[in-house]
Amino acid sequence: MPRGWSSLRALWAVALGALALQPGHAHAQAAAPCCTVAGRPLELTATAFGTASTAATLPFWLTANRYGLTGETAGAGLHLAATLPDQATGHFGTTVGGALVGRAAAESASTTHLHEGYVRVRYGPATVSAGLWRQVAGRHDEHLSAGSTTWSANAPPLPRVSLAVAPVDLPLTAGWLRLSGTLAHGWLTEDRFITEAQLHEKSAYLDVGRPSAAVQGYAGLIHHVIWGGVHPTQGAMPTRWFDVVTGANKGDHRNGNGVAMWDVGITVRRSSLGLTLYRQFYQEDSTFDYQRNWKDGLWGLRLHGLQRPWLTALLYEYVDLLWQGARTEQGEQRGADNYYNHAFYLDGWTYQGQVLGSPLARTDRAFRGVVNNIVVAHHLGAMGELAPAWRYRLLLTYSRNYGAAGLLRSDAQSVADRVPGRTARRDQGAALLEVTGPLAPQAGLYLQAGLGLNSGAAYADGLGLLLGVQWRSESGSR
Repeated sequence: MPRGWSSLRALWAVALGALALQPGHAHAQAAAPCCTVAGRPLELTATAFGTASTAATLPFWLTANRYGLTGETAGAGLHLAATLPDQATGHFGTTVGGALVGRAAAESASTTHLHEGYVRVRYGPATVSAGLWRQVAGRHDEHLSAGSTTWSANAPPLPRVSLAVAPVDLPLTAGWLRLSGTLAHGWLTEDRFITEAQLHEKSAYLDVGRPSAAVQGYAGLIHHVIWGGVHPTQGAMPTRWFDVVTGANKGDHRNGNGVAMWDVGITVRRSSLGLTLYRQFYQEDSTFDYQRNWKDGLWGLRLHGLQRPWLTALLYEYVDLLWQGARTEQGEQRGADNYYNHAFYLDGWTYQGQVLGSPLARTDRAFRGVVNNIVVAHHLGAMGELAPAWRYRLLLTYSRNYGAAGLLRSDAQSVADRVPGRTARRDQGAALLEVTGPLAPQAGLYLQAGLGLNSGAAYADGLGLLLGVQWRSESGSR
């Protein structure tokens, strides 16, 4: 953890608390702008939410891809957020935002923590950000997707600094080719097997086709590495910066736990209607060199811009994490690479107990890392309006689960302690119907209600409910 980060979190918490307790906010009778800063409206939201379930744990889609907000079991919470948005029209602009979460749940003691807290400074196409903010990797539909294969919306945000460059026209291409990218550094601030571990991230995208073209395409490479830190028995881990940046481990996996994906897609438009086909080729460690796992990753097909109020977007995804570099001709079983797990970074590709990659790969408190990563799934998503201003989101997922090649119990100290983790095929269904809409818009009050269902052999069968009431200032976002 960088020195001074605890003080920064405390400062954000005090600032957000002061905003939430300013006179007139809690008892607002009309959705009028409550305050301004430097002539800019301050966007405020306050959300009270609760969850319940017929099983010991909440259904899959009431916890997955929610940035760790709801927890695993029934509970209640309060989410306070404030944003000072970038309203500049010139080359320079700033954004400041943060969110404070308090939650009580059956599986753990009550907690209050800073969920977001960030500053962004923009100059032209370049933006520098610092702090905690929500982020996903890839250009899939975040709202309807099953989740990115490398960095989904499943885990809470972690502290980082980043430089992002928005798409810039390449010279001599008349706007037909655009280049964009990111470079970031982060810190894994939780208590992990390897302490003080750090995060390296980068991405580069090439967009083909003018924004108004009937056919557009993109291709990008995204790379993440957990690296550095202090091993409990081996001391400081190697910090060869060249190996971290390039992803070359030279057979020494102590150089870092790296994952990557090639993200490609094509969109065909006619009037307002669009059809997007996309593919995330997941890569991990040295299998990138041999291309043995080209089958693994995510396929997606999204129909958007539909001119039907009851259906505005429809999505289908196929998730395949079965092969994992297995040399079947040599008798290796599927799942050979043990995705999201690592020989030295025993907590694997997780943060605060949640998988950073696809949420279909699952964790268990009794074990380190990921316990179910041999997965194949079909996923459907749809959204639209049930009535004016009342929106719905429907998710339906069917998966086949086979465990993982090896498991490490929570007290394991070495990969040598790994025990067999493959299971027989376990079929699982998960569903979510979520509705949002105005309760009393003149007072800034809105409702969010979600009904989740689990049915199958991988998770406990059960029906769950999420219910939330949100107050928004007039300029507050949904």
